[in-house]
Amino acid sequence: MKTASTTILALLMLSACDGATPAEPAQTHREASTPAPAASGEAGLALTLGDDWRASVSEGVAQLRAADPERLEKLASMPPRTTRAHTLRFTGPLLRNGDAAVVFLDRIVSGKESAEVRAALVEALPRTGASFGPALVDLLGAEPDPKVRAQMVAALRTADAASALEGLGQGFEDSDAQVRLAAARTAARRQDGASLADALLLAVDDTDPGVKLEAMRSLGALQVEASKAALRAELSAGSADVRLAAVRALGRIDPVAAATDVRALAADEDARVAKAVQRVLGQ
Repeated sequence: MKTASTTILALLMLSACDGATPAEPAQTHREASTPAPAASGEAGLALTLGDDWRASVSEGVAQLRAADPERLEKLASMPPRTTRAHTLRFTGPLLRNGDAAVVFLDRIVSGKESAEVRAALVEALPRTGASFGPALVDLLGAEPDPKVRAQMVAALRTADAASALEGLGQGFEDSDAQVRLAAARTAARRQDGASLADALLLAVDDTDPGVKLEAMRSLGALQVEASKAALRAELSAGSADVRLAAVRALGRIDPVAAATDVRALAADEDARVAKAVQRVLGQ
């Protein structure tokens, strides 16, 4: 007899994604690294939810109810724990399987969960080993809470390329700064993040200081050559934080050229900037 997880995987597996889930770049910004692959007998299998993901989720829940009602009940009623940072987070071995994504997506769309719990459910999706990109892109446009939208954008770090490009594009255009910041940060966490260079360059001019800084950091992390002119212009910014981000980003993109660009800031009034310049100059 097939296990519940095997049955649901057989139900929801589609032919192929746009490409393998990209690994994270070596350099990331403040967020934890992508969790380990799904454990148990289903390790290495990719659960893929396509454009008709709502129907797949509904049928997957029904099959899990018939095959393993106890597991369904545990996943459907599992509470998140409160972290030291006072955020909610789902943890435990039950998550490390594609059927957890099915149940969690069902909980997200149920209308019964608070914004805080919805954000925690979204945050847990990458740890299930599922490919849930189309679902998140669809949900992103309808989610009213910016904290949840920001978490959806962050979760796209492991999504298929097409979903990530579409979802992060929505994130960059969001009316809420925390969502735009999440998009700028997440772009640097994808191997194909440089494809979002134009959006990141526009974000350098964002009116929100946090978004601006994150975009500059990501341009540096992704080594986007086309951003050097924009970054050079920020070396004369009145904000020391902006000057620091510009020095660091230029140093990562082209250390040799950056030595000339940043030399004038070697005696910057802000010690952090001066120290960053010294590192670029190799002093």
